[in-house]
Amino acid sequence: MRVTEVTDFEHYSVDPRFREKQPMRRGSRKQSCGDNIYFRNEADDGWLQRDSFHSNDDGTLNQRHINRDTGVNRVLISDDFVYFGGEGPAIPPQFRDYSGFDICQKGVGRKKVVDDELIVEFVAWLRSLGDFGYRGMPTEWILDRG
Repeated sequence: MRVTEVTDFEHYSVDPRFREKQPMRRGSRKQSCGDNIYFRNEADDGWLQRDSFHSNDDGTLNQRHINRDTGVNRVLISDDFVYFGGEGPAIPPQFRDYSGFDICQKGVGRKKVVDDELIVEFVAWLRSLGDFGYRGMPTEWILDRG
């Protein structure tokens, strides 16, 4: 993903472009997974959280997720990304062992890539695959079908 726009949670929450990204937990599988979750209350003295997979099971606020997800009031937006989900291509070996560094994150979390040469090579490989955007369903959705 290349960040093409930055906003805050308040603007993201009300921007009509992202309305469909507000989760509907009782909706379809896709509708329940929206990421437009956080916004401020009217007094602007606390975070609110839409009923989502980040809430408690009963729909109440999950303070642990609020603290983690809103630590920085910034939402990164991109129209230059690719999402393969569980249907992506095999990552070529040169990126799995790039001078001892594996570009793939194992498990939950994030990985920061700081090698500019690796980034340029990996982006060139991704672009060689064709169109960007949504290319596949999340692994969990594929497993649900099976």
